Amino acid sequence: IPAATTVVTTIFPPSTTTPPSTTTPPLTTTTTTPLTTTAKAYYLIESIDETVEPCEDFYHFACGTWLKNARIPEDTGVQNIFNLLDTQLDFNIIDLLSPTPGNGAVEPKAVINARNLYK
Repeated sequence: IPAATTVVTTIFPPSTTTPPSTTTPPLTTTTTTPLTTTAKAYYLIESIDETVEPCEDFYHFACGTWLKNARIPEDTGVQNIFNLLDTQLDFNIIDLLSPTPGNGAVEPKAVINARNLYK
């Protein structure tokens, strides 16, 4: 198996699910996170370095622009997608737990407890 195929199948594994029957209503999902699917795709596309021939150096083709632009914070020894996602998750949690509910809004007890723990 060529390396590029291995990478693609690792990132985008083949679907093992069967299509829904025609009687099953379609699933709808909504997201309130700032990193939507379109933003994720854009982030990946922006990481590509099109000046590199993918058959010669696929790693630098796929990640070259990210490697050129990534800044490693002084308090860490590395910067990778996991660190970036961890930081984004921290910001998302802060955004969710910081605001107080509006007038008359009823929140689940779990949210109230999480907000109290966060304070």
